[in-house]
Amino acid sequence: MRQSAGSSEKIALLGSSSAPSGGDAFQATLNIAKICIGTGALALPFAVSEGGLLFSAVGLGLIALWNQYASWRLDALRTWTGANTYAELAEVVFGPTGRVLVDFCNIATLLGVCVVYTITFATLLHGTPLALRPSESGTGSSSGDSGGTWRETVLCGFLVLPIALSPHLKFLAKTSAVGLAAIVAGFSAIVAFGVTEFNGGDCPGVPPVEMLPRSPENFSRWFGVAAFCYGVPQIQFSLQDSLADPSSFTRCLAYALAIVWAVYVACGVGVAYLYRCDPAGLQENVLGNLPDGSWFATGVRLCYAVVCVTSLPLCLVPVSHMVRELLVSSLVPPGHPPGPRAAATPPSASTPTSAASSAPKASTADQAEAGALPPGGGHHPGRDNDRRGSRGGGGGGGGGG
Repeated sequence: MRQSAGSSEKIALLGSSSAPSGGDAFQATLNIAKICIGTGALALPFAVSEGGLLFSAVGLGLIALWNQYASWRLDALRTWTGANTYAELAEVVFGPTGRVLVDFCNIATLLGVCVVYTITFATLLHGTPLALRPSESGTGSSSGDSGGTWRETVLCGFLVLPIALSPHLKFLAKTSAVGLAAIVAGFSAIVAFGVTEFNGGDCPGVPPVEMLPRSPENFSRWFGVAAFCYGVPQIQFSLQDSLADPSSFTRCLAYALAIVWAVYVACGVGVAYLYRCDPAGLQENVLGNLPDGSWFATGVRLCYAVVCVTSLPLCLVPVSHMVRELLVSSLVPPGHPPGPRAAATPPSASTPTSAASSAPKASTADQAEAGALPPGGGHHPGRDNDRRGSRGGGGGGGGGG
């Protein structure tokens, strides 16, 4: 209820008449799974060949549990401090400097991911017959095209923009489902080529894939790819607030990570086993094992171009929310929340009586600035009431002390 109220306050501040209702658990599970599974999966078979079949299967599961644990701790800290965003959480713990630093790092990181997806989309599409200006060599390389891939880059923007205008992450569940279907179709083409070209992995004389890493170098190559294949905590708050019942996020996350782990094991281990028979060896990007210009390569490129388009909004929408928070905090003077932000809360028998119980509800950022949040985080009813009572006198420093 706290999180839903916080979201409503932010939307009211921007002049919206009503907030969109939250999504259900199925929609959240789709979005979480799509955030994890992206174009990085094309490097997973190579990582499995470096880390070993058994070690990779177990290790991918441990990294999934690592993400689950990190999300649990973030949720607990959010509840303890009462923060609604990463910036508010950083301000409670580290002060105003932490808020600015976390905002900058989160926005820069997510925008960087968007740039990578855009470049990947343009490169993938440029190597297919659907390229806006195919390369002269016909191999998918842009070396024969003096115009490069800027046309495909602009096309990516036109395709993503209508989806990214979604006011709520729950509306992206359908595009996430399309992206997951494209991933399955792409890997199905990769497996089909491996079965037909390499006799289903039956290649006498070729040594089998190792079960364990052969050296620390092999382990490091595996870990660099495997760790990149997950990444929920960075946009966890946006996903959690998109739910009608935010308390169900932990369950949705567990289901999504189980799906992601199963897909990674099936695709990574299966493709690594099949393509060990390739005389050229398993490439860092499995697309390198497919013949240029073949229908298999074209199909995989188109599928993963769709993956890029459906992944971009999941990064852009949280960025828009963060930027909106920055604009709100810069335009609204501290301690002066506008009238529409929240209705007055009447006192009740279950609510501690304080000077602030009948005042309009301020945002967590305003509370932290006025001293309503304790320095170390956590809610202490007696101390909170004292601090709220002193707001009128201008007392209290920043939430981070």
